[in-house]
Amino acid sequence: MAKIGKAEAQRLMTRDERVEGMLDEITILSSREQYAAEIRSLWEDAKKRFLSIGRYLNQAKETLAHGEFNAMIESDLPFTPATAYQMRAVAEAVEAGRLQVEELPGSYSIAYQITTLSNDEIVEARQRGLLNVAVKRADIISFKKTIRMPQLPPTAQTDAKAVEVAALRRERDRMLARLREINDRFLELGRAGDVVVRLDEAGSTIEGSAVRVLEDAAD
Repeated sequence: MAKIGKAEAQRLMTRDERVEGMLDEITILSSREQYAAEIRSLWEDAKKRFLSIGRYLNQAKETLAHGEFNAMIESDLPFTPATAYQMRAVAEAVEAGRLQVEELPGSYSIAYQITTLSNDEIVEARQRGLLNVAVKRADIISFKKTIRMPQLPPTAQTDAKAVEVAALRRERDRMLARLREINDRFLELGRAGDVVVRLDEAGSTIEGSAVRVLEDAAD
């Protein structure tokens, strides 16, 4: 893949400003159907923008020379490292197949909340109909709190080994989800080198560290 140069970084930086200008030039509409169609179109465009930005950021991370990526984030782009990380995480989740494009909400911050769920939790959220364009941040947070509540004690007839395996898997998933949340705090503290930049079925790449975190995909 070709490197993203300064011109491309500048294009990304100014894109939001151009879009804002376009949004100011609205057409006078006359019916509920027309308004709804136009608003849906703009909503979908917002989703495509943050997903594309996340993909470009991930590509830049892989292709730019050492130090250039962080310098670009700090100096050339109109958003914070935490925002960049969230959009990268969403793009990574889509590329890894953890999330489908049509499941993404129109806000990158809400979409990021979904990526902090474990694989099993994503499956459960999908079954409950939570992965949709209209989901709210509060819905995802409430779901996380509910699903991570302590489980009831097993009955005497439950196989002890199966219970232990299930408990260990839940604990592992909670730890991985917590690790994703810790990434945000590292970025807020200016510790980008401590961030786990990828958590998927293939494993995790750790910035500034030789540590490797593996996530079991055999569930």
